[in-house]
Amino acid sequence: MDHELATLVEMFPDRCLEDLHAALKSSKYIMDDACAMLLSEQQQPRANPVEELQAMFPDVDANTVRQVFKEQGSSDNAVAELLNHSLIIEESKEQKKRENENERSSNSSFSGPEQCIQIVQKYTDTTDAAAKQASYRSSFCAAKAIIATVESHQVQANPEKPARTVESKKLFTGPRGRVQGPSGIAHANSFMVLQPKDNSDSTSEVEQPYVYSKESLEGQELEDAIQSNLDLRSINPKFLRHALEFYKGDLHRTLSLAMFILDHRAAHYTHTDPPQSTEPPNISGFTRLQTRRRRSSTGSTSPFNPSLWDDQLQDTANRMVQDVLVSPRLDFHGFLCNDALLVLHKCLNKWWEEELTQRELHNQKLSMSQVANVSPLTVITGRGIHSDNGVSKLKREVRKFLDKNDYKYHEDTAYFVVLGKKSR
Repeated sequence: MDHELATLVEMFPDRCLEDLHAALKSSKYIMDDACAMLLSEQQQPRANPVEELQAMFPDVDANTVRQVFKEQGSSDNAVAELLNHSLIIEESKEQKKRENENERSSNSSFSGPEQCIQIVQKYTDTTDAAAKQASYRSSFCAAKAIIATVESHQVQANPEKPARTVESKKLFTGPRGRVQGPSGIAHANSFMVLQPKDNSDSTSEVEQPYVYSKESLEGQELEDAIQSNLDLRSINPKFLRHALEFYKGDLHRTLSLAMFILDHRAAHYTHTDPPQSTEPPNISGFTRLQTRRRRSSTGSTSPFNPSLWDDQLQDTANRMVQDVLVSPRLDFHGFLCNDALLVLHKCLNKWWEEELTQRELHNQKLSMSQVANVSPLTVITGRGIHSDNGVSKLKREVRKFLDKNDYKYHEDTAYFVVLGKKSR
């Protein structure tokens, strides 16, 4: 081994002993192979390790590469460190890209009032007043307003018009047989002939409502598009069929609307089934109240603010539960504690279930304590001015109920704002 190494030192005096020894070891101490390896290395000058690292990691800053190589001391250790650094950079880029997409989606979905109204009119051909109303109800979310407008469209067949019966009018209403004078109708030089009105053109112009049929050409094309496009399947197929009826069989406009909904990430709004019945939910379990009397300082009692269980209070409670997602504001003036807590319990359950459903549709964390998809719920209890000792009993009970059920809220003088629910 020493003889071969000495021979290589004489042949390659400019090479260090470590390189010569490494060449011998790599060639298994065969002189010809070791010489060939050393000659090939001389023909190809060795690149700077920092430059090699920069070529391997072009996304990493050159100063960072030099610093990492200096700290690690070798190329192998520097490669491992720079791999971790590159993964962190890629992850941060992806996170920033997702944030930008969400911001663009939010800005495009929740547009300004005027722009939202114009978009609604473009896709629904409704009047300006109807577009304004739909935009207001959807908090100026154009996609949501369009979906609501299409879903509210009802296809109604034109009722058959009753046949017109033309009654013959009597020209003469007096006793017959009398001779007319010179100015009578019988001596007129010309007569006005009344022609029957031709209604053939008007009846042909009556446009029959389009009713969706799976056997029709456009119906088959729509079903084929739904089956062949994975993104299109995220939209409720019932909504697409309803949209085809809304556009009177125009498949192009139906698919344009579908693309608009997908671009604005509003497909989940099409899966909200409309209420099957217009009847409000029945709230049972209310306390039948007796006439309340206020305590006086003299010990005598006098009638004060009687609060009786009646239909008006029940209708108010039912509307609260029914419209809690549209109008998240519960005003419990006139309610007793048991009744108010019953309505509050039902409203909060419906409100929080909707929040969790939207989180699942948007792939959001279910453990978040702050609401992200529904509006905060305002619960008005009053200050308790007319209560005993000027302290609102309802406010104490509502606070106790919210704390017991782990709701996150902000308390003010006369109301609470429920912001979410703490995860256990």
